[in-house]
Amino acid sequence: MDLSSPPVHDHELNRQSWNEATKQHRTHQPELISDYVDKGRNKLFAEDLELLGELQGKQVLHLQCNDGQDTVSMARWLRPRQVHGVDISDSAIDFAEELRDKMLAKACFDPGTDVCFTRCDVLEYLNDPANRSSVDVVYSSYGTVNWLCDLTAWAEGIASVLRPGGRFVIIDFHAVAMALDLKTMTLKDNCLGGARYPSTDGVSDYVGQDPAFQNSSPAVEYAWGVGDIVSSLLATKKLQVQSLTEYPYVNGWAMYADMYQLPAGSPLLPMMYSIVASKQV
Repeated sequence: MDLSSPPVHDHELNRQSWNEATKQHRTHQPELISDYVDKGRNKLFAEDLELLGELQGKQVLHLQCNDGQDTVSMARWLRPRQVHGVDISDSAIDFAEELRDKMLAKACFDPGTDVCFTRCDVLEYLNDPANRSSVDVVYSSYGTVNWLCDLTAWAEGIASVLRPGGRFVIIDFHAVAMALDLKTMTLKDNCLGGARYPSTDGVSDYVGQDPAFQNSSPAVEYAWGVGDIVSSLLATKKLQVQSLTEYPYVNGWAMYADMYQLPAGSPLLPMMYSIVASKQV
């Protein structure tokens, strides 16, 4: 497939690629459902818990929820009134619903907490008039913005679905760190402006690192800088940025081989960032 010029539906390419990758990821985790149902696993990190804060009684929208592990963790441990995960991947949502159903069967959630999932492109979901002013918190985490082709539509959609006084919380991998060549400590790719990076290799097996896995579906990522993200939120004229934090480490993914942060003595590098914004009342 020729990926040299932007196709009309980059997101649809990514949907197919994520479907294939998600099935591969599950082959490495046969006990994953049991980890949540029987062992009380919590996928949220300390940074997530601090950023999300008190959620009881609130309705939460989890964007690009992948296979729902973070979503069910929010539902179980933070007990919102509702948490709704949305993701473009059919395979991811299928697993998320299976995980939720098994947890429901074992009464893992507070009776007052509703957990639901929708298979949809988040840009379509966010900009559907039916979803306006429907949630108190929008949450996005770990490997999300780099899959979006349009930050303007994304930010406007977030502002649309939030109720007045609602919060947007994102924690994600930093574009500078993702563009870094660790061996030379130089940037190998652009790290701002939405530079488009097609890949014939598609979404990788980042869970099991199986060298034999070959994703037959290509994918497209985008390099958005923190400035691009903040500017898109401010441009809505409805969202006010409350905090912006950068971290010299990453959660949940070894960004470099066997590494979640650079070795001691290395220059400090932003590897992850978080933003909290609120919708004006």
